[in-house]
Amino acid sequence: MAGPTIPTNPVSEDNASAYDFVPTPSTGQEPGARGVSPPPQASFSPDSDTEYVDGEDPRTANADWHGTSRSEEPRMGDYFQKRRDLLDILKSLHSTGIQNELDLPQIVVIGSQSVGKSSLIESMSGLTLPRDTGTCTRCPMECRLQYGEVWSCEISLRFHVDRTGRALATVRNVPFGPKLYNAEDVEKMLRRAQRAILRPELDPTLFIDDSDLHVFGVPLTFSGNCVCIQVTGPKVPDLYFYDLP
Repeated sequence: MAGPTIPTNPVSEDNASAYDFVPTPSTGQEPGARGVSPPPQASFSPDSDTEYVDGEDPRTANADWHGTSRSEEPRMGDYFQKRRDLLDILKSLHSTGIQNELDLPQIVVIGSQSVGKSSLIESMSGLTLPRDTGTCTRCPMECRLQYGEVWSCEISLRFHVDRTGRALATVRNVPFGPKLYNAEDVEKMLRRAQRAILRPELDPTLFIDDSDLHVFGVPLTFSGNCVCIQVTGPKVPDLYFYDLP
């Protein structure tokens, strides 16, 4: 007697389609059921028991040993360089006096007396600014901060209006004193620079050694002319702003 017939496919017609084998789009092979891709291969990191899919550690896939993305470093370097180039352009434009004709982009520090404007500028620049009872700042101060390997500060005077406030035909940019390498010397020179702005009829060199104190005259109460400072240093951000009276 012949034994029972064993069906070649034990799956019923109702659910047979679920087991149809079709090639996957990526490989053309028949690894599994319809629409199901083969599972990714897993591996272990040599430094830990953490399992990573396809053997790729996301911490080091696109990073150096310090965790900084290799693709980010050149982008950030380009950004810093472009920012400094733009600051150079702004400085050149301001030195021509074109701000009297065009509105150039500016960051301005404003606020009531004793609200902390000087403290904010000091924290950003590493300078010690003049402080007095009452109104101390009597002319605008242009502050240009820029990264550099060695800390230094340069002060200059910019005259673009006369004593009555009328625009000059030519803007005068006058270096004021030597380049400073000690932050403690800046406050004293800023006081002298402001006095030079408030007495534009005198030679600015008279103020560097306080010789102006022996010259009779009445200074202006306020002036639109500007004391310019440029500070560079390893902990100085790239920034360009104005401190107003």
